[in-house]
Amino acid sequence: MNNHPSFDKDEQMIHEAFSKIEVDTHSLKRKMKESNIQKTRRPARLSFAMMAMVALLVVSGTVYAAGGLEELIARFNPHFGEVAQAPSQPIYTQDQGIRLEVYGSKAFDNSILFYYSLQDISGLDRLNESTCVGWFDVIGAIDDSSISSSTRFLYFDSYTHTIYFEAILTTSHPFSSELTIETNGIFDLSSTDPSALIPVYIVGEDEETVPMKVSPPTITGHWRITIPTDNAIDQILTLENVVAPGVEVDRLAISPIGIHVVGSRTRSGDEDFQWPSESTWPLVDVELSSGQIVKHSSGAGGIGPGFGFDFFIFPDYPIDTSQVVAVIINDSRIPIR
Repeated sequence: MNNHPSFDKDEQMIHEAFSKIEVDTHSLKRKMKESNIQKTRRPARLSFAMMAMVALLVVSGTVYAAGGLEELIARFNPHFGEVAQAPSQPIYTQDQGIRLEVYGSKAFDNSILFYYSLQDISGLDRLNESTCVGWFDVIGAIDDSSISSSTRFLYFDSYTHTIYFEAILTTSHPFSSELTIETNGIFDLSSTDPSALIPVYIVGEDEETVPMKVSPPTITGHWRITIPTDNAIDQILTLENVVAPGVEVDRLAISPIGIHVVGSRTRSGDEDFQWPSESTWPLVDVELSSGQIVKHSSGAGGIGPGFGFDFFIFPDYPIDTSQVVAVIINDSRIPIR
């Protein structure tokens, strides 16, 4: 039984053009970076006529992001859509029949929000709702062990074979005028075949090498993009050399897209303070003038030699930094205003 819609002459031409693209693969370098995938409500799909138009423009080589950032925000209502800005010119790359395109972004200090899509233009229909980029490497990063990211799934369009994401990436150092990132692997998280797992090694606590196994990428290739980073420094609050129970914070930066914390645990100090079990990072909250505590559901980062840490907290929604009045570290309230 054929479940595909019938094609008219123009649509058949598009379908045939997709089918003629050949795909090659090459090896993936074996390393693991942290990535959090969360799902949001699915919006309505575009009409088939619009899908055909988008497909035709892609096949003909025309650079076209269907509606751009404004259309993406209208369709998916992403959590941080109000923060992002559309690029002045298209940002995309293609390899192995997969097109990666950026629709909008915004940088704050050492963190950047960006919206992007993956589209299978090969006609092989290799993407689904469980597809994701394994990690992004930052080209020219001083210390790539401090790179962390959070990715939120927005929507999978089965007609155009396109999946959309909202991502926040942070490094240990502020960005310059632009940021170049790349990825070499696209994964299918629904693949759980134990016989297909490959060994990788990550650095755990006390710099010990921890072996583990992960699924291999379903598509390997090379996708590199450069994103302008016009830093919005006027929307960043920074605290330095803060002492709180059980911790010394060298630097804490609050931006609309998250909280970056660098510091170390103290070997001795407040005897009344007890670290949460299995916790390597301090507990950090942000208080607004309304008395509300900023909600956050995830964090990512690393631990340094000894008792050091460098991590980023991803809030559920943008932080209005003009309304921040205090930071709470390990239950100790530190006023800002």
